[in-house]
Amino acid sequence: RGTVLDIDRKNVYILSRWADEYQVDGLKHRCDQYLIQHVQVSFEELEFATKFHLTGRREKCLNVIKNGFRRFQADLSKCGAELPADVLESLWPNICGCVGLAGTVVMPDIEHVRTMWPFVAHALRRG
Repeated sequence: RGTVLDIDRKNVYILSRWADEYQVDGLKHRCDQYLIQHVQVSFEELEFATKFHLTGRREKCLNVIKNGFRRFQADLSKCGAELPADVLESLWPNICGCVGLAGTVVMPDIEHVRTMWPFVAHALRRG
């Protein structure tokens, strides 16, 4: 009979990487749950969850960021150009609202968003 490994802040990131790489779904789920319950949301955490397919953690990060968007604007202005296209698309309505664009604004193709990111970042810092 095997032992159950305790997941904590010291090992959750390496275990998440390992669980994703070797497709150990039970361990991946436990890491996902640990991060959801014990680690504060940030864009770095969102990127990690996206990269290693931690779907619950990714969803929580997106929801917290969307619901408290003003609190995350400065960080988004710094890292937004590197975020995956689907993350930026999910945040696009918040970005548009923050810079005063009312209504539904369709996000341009990702390469255009990345090209114009310095302008978006400037607007976010001022918004």
